[in-house]
Amino acid sequence: MKVLAFDVGGTTIKGGLVDEKLKIQEKFTEDTPKREDTFISLIEEIHDRFSDETHKVSLGMPGFVDNDNHIFKYGTNMKFSIDFKKLGFCKEKKIFDGKQFKRIEFSAVRKEDILTAINNPRALNQNLGFMT
Repeated sequence: MKVLAFDVGGTTIKGGLVDEKLKIQEKFTEDTPKREDTFISLIEEIHDRFSDETHKVSLGMPGFVDNDNHIFKYGTNMKFSIDFKKLGFCKEKKIFDGKQFKRIEFSAVRKEDILTAINNPRALNQNLGFMT
């Protein structure tokens, strides 16, 4: 299983295609757009580059994510909201059925998660299900 992972920041979006052993197959870095429509277009464009190999999508967002409504509400360096239901590939691949997303995750990165990854990557990998 390969995951297309996005680490969205206020300045850049970094990410790549990652396999189940956490080996990065390919990487990318893009400037973070300043509006919802250009953000959605960029995420779709990146997804299209890797769509044949992608089994799951993960978006780490720099702020508050309303998981119930699938909306990025705001962040310190991102002053616009994003309705993830507008992502075209979610409809085409039946990832979003009108009520919930399948095979896509949204999250806000917490300081505690970063410190865990730095100080104890094995524990983080176990929590993510990559190791038993």
